[in-house]
Amino acid sequence: MVGSFIALLCLIALCHISLNECLVVSPRTNIIRLPLKRGSTKDMSDKEKRSLDNYSLYNENRVEYLTKIYVGSPPQQFYVTLDTGSADVWVPSTNCPGKVCPFDKFQPNQSTTFEPTNLLFAIEYGSGSVKGKYGRDSIHFGSTQQTIKSQTFGLVSSTSEKFITGSKHTASNGILGLAFPALTAFSNTSDSYLPILFNLANQNIISDPVFSIYLGPPFADGWVGELTLGGSNPDKYKGDLHYLPVLKNINQRTYKKDYTFWSVGLQDIILQDHANHTNITLNKQETLNAILDTGTTLTYLPKQLSDSLIQWITKKEGGYDQSNGFYVVDCDLGLKSHQSTRISFTFSSVESSVKLDIPLRGLVLPLDSDSLDTAQVCGWGISHTVKNDKIVLGASVLRSSYMVFDMEKKQVGLAASFDMDSNMIIN
Repeated sequence: MVGSFIALLCLIALCHISLNECLVVSPRTNIIRLPLKRGSTKDMSDKEKRSLDNYSLYNENRVEYLTKIYVGSPPQQFYVTLDTGSADVWVPSTNCPGKVCPFDKFQPNQSTTFEPTNLLFAIEYGSGSVKGKYGRDSIHFGSTQQTIKSQTFGLVSSTSEKFITGSKHTASNGILGLAFPALTAFSNTSDSYLPILFNLANQNIISDPVFSIYLGPPFADGWVGELTLGGSNPDKYKGDLHYLPVLKNINQRTYKKDYTFWSVGLQDIILQDHANHTNITLNKQETLNAILDTGTTLTYLPKQLSDSLIQWITKKEGGYDQSNGFYVVDCDLGLKSHQSTRISFTFSSVESSVKLDIPLRGLVLPLDSDSLDTAQVCGWGISHTVKNDKIVLGASVLRSSYMVFDMEKKQVGLAASFDMDSNMIIN
């Protein structure tokens, strides 16, 4: 299924390859809409997660949401993973061996605007690492008019084996980090720099310092989602947007509280079986810090919480695949006969609580097939962190919502996705 992106009356459509990869730009409001492509590989690694906060993550059918960026003058194209859980942008350099960087590499000598630096970087992930050197160049979003000048970005010269895998047009060939500046490699030094979307606002390329994400249906392929820079797209959500304040985290470089991840307060997780008129509240503690991370396929909870959740759902203990890091569940849980069972995540806002209510069956993921109708082995879209009690809400939950990230006011707006069986409930 391919997402459609409709240009309103005053919009100019600049399309690449086909209508399904259409970039939409509004000259009056400086809003840029970029399509997101859903790509997956069978590779057993999960490169999205940094070891900075020591949570080890995994998903067999790893799903990435990709968009295109263009680096240099003339522009060189890269498919990059959309990642709200990191802040750096990087692409492979010509110094990266073909064995670990098999796709397009940035050619500095072919860009008239490239500026070299002496800044080396190394980023550790849950299952590997990348190393390289920073440079500066123009980064484009589909047209030369929408250009960030002299943007600091990473040129990767080495990666762990099988870090970049898959086919050229379905696997990530870099990362587009969308988190706060404090997460960049040199944030606490004189060489600090603004991440790409913060720089978009700083250079007045977008009128409002916000970006919005719609991930699209869970099993659709191709250009299914949308990244909106400088605003939101009401066509992609239903109801109203409800804003949550971003919470600070401990900055692992300064050991002080700072805005790093896009974190919000999670008050409750509630399971409801409407057919049997039963419900269970899993979290009876204080408000917990939950990271919204589009770069992660699964959602991760503390082990005690996730074990209680899966036990209530399956009516039995166990089912956790230790070697692969996820719960194995009966594929029948994904059938329509279970549509009366729902799970809700209650978040804290300034004036009230906001509840994202989604169907239980939407969290059942086929592991041996592209469809729940033919799957024999299924995984559960929620797992548990291994080394600490971090809560990470990944794409398995976030795709049911439309998200607006406000960089200036430090808040996140949530609404129900227009094409998902989800609801936003205000208490």
